[in-house]
Amino acid sequence: MVAGLVEEVLQISREDDTAIEPTPTVIAPPRPLSEQFLHRLLNFLKASSPKGRGNLKAS
Repeated sequence: MVAGLVEEVLQISREDDTAIEPTPTVIAPPRPLSEQFLHRLLNFLKASSPKGRGNLKAS
């Protein structure tokens, strides 16, 4: 608001307005991570770590 990027807007509610029901959101169950992905991620983190290289061990 200080930078002028947003503006407060007054909302007026009338009793004769019909309520709009929200559309239900369907969330897909998460897929399990593959062992190959985790191995590559671990190698990436090892390579990008400035100190402690080699301290990360796969379990």
